[in-house]
Amino acid sequence: MSIGIASSTGKAWIHSAGKTKGNPWENLPAQDDFLESMAEAAKSVAEHCGEKIIYISVANNLSVDCDCDASPEDPKMGDIGILASLDPVALDKACTDLVRASEDHEKSTSSNVLIPGTACIRWSTGNK
Repeated sequence: MSIGIASSTGKAWIHSAGKTKGNPWENLPAQDDFLESMAEAAKSVAEHCGEKIIYISVANNLSVDCDCDASPEDPKMGDIGILASLDPVALDKACTDLVRASEDHEKSTSSNVLIPGTACIRWSTGNK
């Protein structure tokens, strides 16, 4: 959510985990640093909005790559659906649960992408 409303400078700052406000692709941070940067930026948006926010995930044409990738891999799973919640952790958990429960034959590839997200869900719910 923080990437969606950030300026181009803000997107670079988030993607680079605070290393640059320019081109972040030349010096990418470690994956954990990137995930923490995304979480901190999302936390800032959530705190700013307070209770005037709803979280929505559109899970369709799921790819193993980020939608920010200039040449993303073709989708590996079909549509799961549109989910919404007032609780972002519950929403992410519901999305990962639906991907795992899917009978889509390509789900094993897409499930590999969920590993960082699953770790974040476990951390945020105290189930480290």
